[in-house]
Amino acid sequence: MKIAKCMIISAACLLASCAASLPYKSLSGSDIRGALSAFSTQEDHPNATAIFLLNYGSMEMFDDGTQIYKHIARYKILNERGYYLAKISIGYRKDYSRVKILYANTIKPDGTSVPLKEEDIMDSVAYSQYEEYTDIKEKKFTMPAIEPGCIVEYAYEVKHTKPFLLYDYYTRFAIQEYFPVKENVMEIVLPRGREPDRQRCLPSGSVLDLEQLDYDFKMVCRAYERTDAAG
Repeated sequence: MKIAKCMIISAACLLASCAASLPYKSLSGSDIRGALSAFSTQEDHPNATAIFLLNYGSMEMFDDGTQIYKHIARYKILNERGYYLAKISIGYRKDYSRVKILYANTIKPDGTSVPLKEEDIMDSVAYSQYEEYTDIKEKKFTMPAIEPGCIVEYAYEVKHTKPFLLYDYYTRFAIQEYFPVKENVMEIVLPRGREPDRQRCLPSGSVLDLEQLDYDFKMVCRAYERTDAAG
């Protein structure tokens, strides 16, 4: 039986800012060949188009209501049916938020790392057909050098400088995708004295029965309280 736990943890601890660093570094520059050999292959998942190796999200909220969201995604594309995963779109609102690509690489089966070029990142209006939504924009790019067996990884940061509602944050945190998922992590850092709305989250210690899944799975959701003077 495959079991995953989703935990909401409220802890009083001295926590370094999530905006300062990423907990999952790029595979580029590390022992890429060793990492590649440890990942599953098409033979392990014959019907899958890809494997979601990592889905990490971090939302840090500050006392003034501003927010910093960081996201890291890492896929292994198994065949041509998974090529659509190389097309990335990041939504944001003009004058209210800013997007920064932290890294984006395609790692070929032979270990060669091909970084995304800055000039290949396009900025466009998400709903150009609606005049009232011209401030809703997208950063869009397509990862380079895609081929079966490659790994796509990217990380970005969105700074929300003008929040609509103070301390309000909503996201969909998927437990299961259309293809195997190895690790899901969502972290939320709250201003001192704030707690998550537990009625809208799984209570602490909840266990999700994932017996129907045929792959290893790790899912963690954490909420922290900032106790330092940052923000």
